[in-house]
Order: sequence, then C-alpha cells, then structure tokens
Amino acid sequence: MNIQYPVETQLILAVLDIDEFWKMSKSLEPQESFELLYSYFEMVGRLVSETGGETINVLGDAILIVYPAEHPRPTVGTLRNLVLRSQELLQEAGYARSVTLRAHIGKAYMGHLGPIHRKCLDVVGNSVNQLFALSGRGFILSPDLEQLMEA
Repeated sequence: MNIQYPVETQLILAVLDIDEFWKMSKSLEPQESFELLYSYFEMVGRLVSETGGETINVLGDAILIVYPAEHPRPTVGTLRNLVLRSQELLQEAGYARSVTLRAHIGKAYMGHLGPIHRKCLDVVGNSVNQLFALSGRGFILSPDLEQLMEA
C-alpha cells in the first residue's frame, strides 16, 4: 500500500495483542521484554508486508494492521496465520501466552500523521473506533466482517 496523499479507503483493520503481556513482563528484565517485542514485531511486520498489508502503529505489545478490503477471505486467512505464527514465536521463546486478534472492515481515512519530525502512516475514522470497541479474546471478527465471510 503506497499512500502518498491522505485518502479515504475501504480497509480490513486488525489489532494484534499479546494476552496479559503486562503480567508476563513484570517477571522480565526490561531488556528481555524489549528483545521479545523486537522479535515479535519483526515477525509480524514481515508477514504483514509480504501479504500486502501495512503495520500502522505499535503501542506496548499491540500492533495495528491494515489490509486493502478487496479480498477479505484470503486476508482473514492471513490474519489467522498471523495468530498461529505469533503464538509459535512466544512458545519458542519460552512464554506460554496466547494472542488476541480483533478485525473489522470499513472506511477509514489513511495518511501520514504525527509531529513534524515523526510523521507515520496512520488511519482514523469510525471504523478504527469500532475495531477497538470489539471485546473478547482469541480470534474476533466484527459482525460486518463475519457477515462478509459467510456470504
């Protein structure tokens, strides 16, 4: 996704989060937490990039991901694979943690935002708010995305 100018576009938005990372990180040295998250974000970023998506933002152990909405079935399959690969990475590192992925489909405004020296690709809009309002653990699709998958 090569965004030169801000644009409103239909997206599949997802947020991937390590369940209860805050509990796990209490028993880790800061360097251990950093190294784990570094490996995790590298793996996620590589897989997302290789499959046509963009990693938008990272906050703590959560990562916001977007894909063009043209091919929802393969994208949802990629997101399922991302969950499995994330859990494998955590287990290989010795951490028995699961991850939660929440996904939604909708319009968002996409462009570069941020302070003058740190502008990054970002998305805003009601669809982003709806994504973050989804609750539960595991692999969560919004009703809109679920309906598309059933069609």
